[in-house]
Amino acid sequence: MKKIFYTLLLISTITYSQELLRNPSFELNKGCPNNSGYTSQDKVLPWDSVHTAPDFEHVYLNSYYYNACDTETSNICTRFSTVPLNAYGNSSAHTGNAYIGLYTFNNYLEDNLKTRRLFVSQQLRSNLTSEAKYNVSMFVSFADNFNVFNNSLHVLFSPAFTFFLTDFIGGGAINLADFHPQVKFEDYGYQLNVVNGWQEIKGSFIADGSERFITIGNFKNNNESDTTTWGLGQPNGYCNHTWSHSFYFIDDVSLTLGIDAGKDTVICNSDNNSLALKASAGWQHYHWYLQGNNAGIDTGRGILIHTPGTYIVKGTVDSLPNYAKYDTIVVHPSNLSAAFYAAHATSDTTICKGSVAELRVVSGTNALHYEWSTGATEAGITVQDSGTYHVQIFENYCYKTDTIKVSYFNNNELLDSTVLHLTNLDNIITANSGFTQYLWSTGDTSQSVSISNVKFQMLNVKALSTDGCLVNDSVEIFMNELPIIIPNPQTAEEVFKVINLPTGSIVALYNSLGETIPLNKRPYPIAAGIYFYHIVLASGKELKGKIVVI
Repeated sequence: MKKIFYTLLLISTITYSQELLRNPSFELNKGCPNNSGYTSQDKVLPWDSVHTAPDFEHVYLNSYYYNACDTETSNICTRFSTVPLNAYGNSSAHTGNAYIGLYTFNNYLEDNLKTRRLFVSQQLRSNLTSEAKYNVSMFVSFADNFNVFNNSLHVLFSPAFTFFLTDFIGGGAINLADFHPQVKFEDYGYQLNVVNGWQEIKGSFIADGSERFITIGNFKNNNESDTTTWGLGQPNGYCNHTWSHSFYFIDDVSLTLGIDAGKDTVICNSDNNSLALKASAGWQHYHWYLQGNNAGIDTGRGILIHTPGTYIVKGTVDSLPNYAKYDTIVVHPSNLSAAFYAAHATSDTTICKGSVAELRVVSGTNALHYEWSTGATEAGITVQDSGTYHVQIFENYCYKTDTIKVSYFNNNELLDSTVLHLTNLDNIITANSGFTQYLWSTGDTSQSVSISNVKFQMLNVKALSTDGCLVNDSVEIFMNELPIIIPNPQTAEEVFKVINLPTGSIVALYNSLGETIPLNKRPYPIAAGIYFYHIVLASGKELKGKIVVI
């Protein structure tokens, strides 16, 4: 939020102040103090002093009033209301001839609550307007016969006149921290250490509509006040004492209506993006402009916009045609980018069973907050369960949503079965495709493996999935060995065919002369006589015998 006066509006504004206080510079008075009573009570109307805490036997009810009309010429240390030189310091009025003075800190009593404080109050012309912004300012000067700077100075706006009970000694003390002033000048970084001259301090607040009185003073207890010892009081020693307290002259208090367009914000990126802007209340007329465009875009207190930019609002009242206040609000475009995820892939992904996956958002620099479906609020999360995850990325009230599906790679997909019953006719096991780098417990590294002719065997296999997961699987193998039947042809027309011969076995047939009988011809040319066979099974076992053809 920035206050900027724009020449592009082509309006000649004169520095009027729509002043809401009466007698803000304390010039008007009911009578000159004349050193006979240096308090402001009944002197500076309509300013009223409020009851304050006692200093031992003294009860100070009023702020102090100083006016050049006091012509007292006695000893400086007994001049209590002269201007510029008096017992508290040396200061001309900021404007005119008068100002007031307030104790904001003192060390008279050890009790933190029983300490001299001075406050000054005024009843406003009417209640302040709800949701209106008000600017508060004043000029302060440190009274140089004191030696403790105190930055704690506040302005309280209240529905009723603020009384401070005076029966502190009797146990009726109140805690100043129970009051909550709307303007705390130390929050704006002011250092109230100007001795020779005046310092302007400013603050603002948004009213709730109940405020009818203004009260100025320090609403912090001693141990909470922001104090600094600066010396031994007035260096020229025109009074023979130095006071370890804080005393400030105050002049030209101001309360004016301001305007506030709100804090800089963001407009969401969407198909029907819009943003409602609303200025503070209290003005009769509002005029909105878009920087770079002299033409007004709206005349209501609130407007609906659809594009980013710098928007200017002007507040005016009919009674002051040449008086206006301005404020600006910068509306940035939403820079949220789409969410991306990193696990094994940048979209839906598969993770290895027993491992974890990292899901991380890559978003615009203005992303302020994350809300995952897991309840996490960090930019990245780690998951170890399959499922569908989603995240919302917020920038103010703007957000984007994205999802990712995480699946497990199923270990059982490497082999189709966990138990196999094989015979000597079928002893080849083949793993599923889609894997790389197979390794069987037999030492084989191909996709298929041969099983020896055994009764029982547990076979293990490992492989890598296409997602890089190491997959393990196993199968129990039961062998049902079938008998090998070797025929004995009776005539040359019969076929010589070994029954239940395992795949990969070698069969050879010889005649009595040792000549090989070719077995690739059907029917075999076998004449009467004696023949010899030699069978080498796939397992390596050899079978030998003879056949007699009659």
